[in-house]
Amino acid sequence: MSPSMSPIQKITNPISEDQHISEFIKCPYCNNNHCWKHGTYTRKGFHSQTPQNGWILRTVQRFLCRDVSCKRTFSLLPEDVLPYCRFFYSDLLSIIHQFNQGMTAYSIAHKDWKLSLRIILRIKRLIHIVYIYLEQLCREFSIRIGGSFSNMVFSLSQRLSWFRFTRIWFHHIYPCRIKKNLNPHNLGIKCP
Repeated sequence: MSPSMSPIQKITNPISEDQHISEFIKCPYCNNNHCWKHGTYTRKGFHSQTPQNGWILRTVQRFLCRDVSCKRTFSLLPEDVLPYCRFFYSDLLSIIHQFNQGMTAYSIAHKDWKLSLRIILRIKRLIHIVYIYLEQLCREFSIRIGGSFSNMVFSLSQRLSWFRFTRIWFHHIYPCRIKKNLNPHNLGIKCP
């Protein structure tokens, strides 16, 4: 849409060509390839081993599916950003590598990451849960089990879109976040 458009043209054609995304962006819910940019938001609070002090901020692009029966919005997370997780994927792999080398949670937390021990212990527990689930997914997709965490993730991401794979992964860890309108506390459901 050029800046010289009249107000009538802007009303009848409110979405610019720049907002219409190319064919490679598809709605993860209905596979429609007519998706438009629908704003951005900032993800903040990542833990990382970067030389910067403070929080790392990442801008995340949101999209709107233009299919009349869908009209859902979704985010296209930057590469290396996982949903519901304050660690980058590469940083999770780094922590896994440190545990595999025999480092203690205390030394990882205080010497390498300068984080609370509780954060590293929680990540260790979540990594264990995810590893078991990755093995289960590998069996479902007839993928050889026994590889490293990163090899299983790579193999599964070849079979599923990254969006679908990360949603399955994190909905397994956080089952209460699957449906926003289901409040488990009102129903007496205890989430793991």
